[in-house]
Amino acid sequence: MRADLRYLGQRKELTVPLPGADFGARSARSIREAFETLYEGIYHRRHEGHPVEALCWRLHASGPATMTLPKPGTRSRTRQVPVATAHRDMLFHGWPRHRKCPVYSRYRLPAGTRLAGPAVIEEDESSTLVGPGGRAEVDRFGNLVIHLPHPKAKHA
Repeated sequence: MRADLRYLGQRKELTVPLPGADFGARSARSIREAFETLYEGIYHRRHEGHPVEALCWRLHASGPATMTLPKPGTRSRTRQVPVATAHRDMLFHGWPRHRKCPVYSRYRLPAGTRLAGPAVIEEDESSTLVGPGGRAEVDRFGNLVIHLPHPKAKHA
């Protein structure tokens, strides 16, 4: 642990390694001593009795992992052709009328699946919209990676 400390009213603080692992009311004396020892080593003096203030406390903590990373899925050697579970009327900027667009179940898209927009990918918690000219790919960890079209590209 470390703290950025300075004498009250000064403009420059020093990052001081803090002694010990437990801190309480009695720690103030050892923290001050650590600061004044460092200060004296740099400026060759101490300001006895002058208040010391902390600007920042730095703590590094670690513990057991809270989650495990997913294992990468295996890609099929044959291209998976996704099957739409439904179609929905959609209207996008620049389209003169609604068009039927495919709707896919997120849970039925294995690693390596690629979709061209416009399309909707539904799951229990949310829906993902892939607009015209966009592409979606399921990576080896099951993440949806969306590739957006160039802003100046025209999409019918």
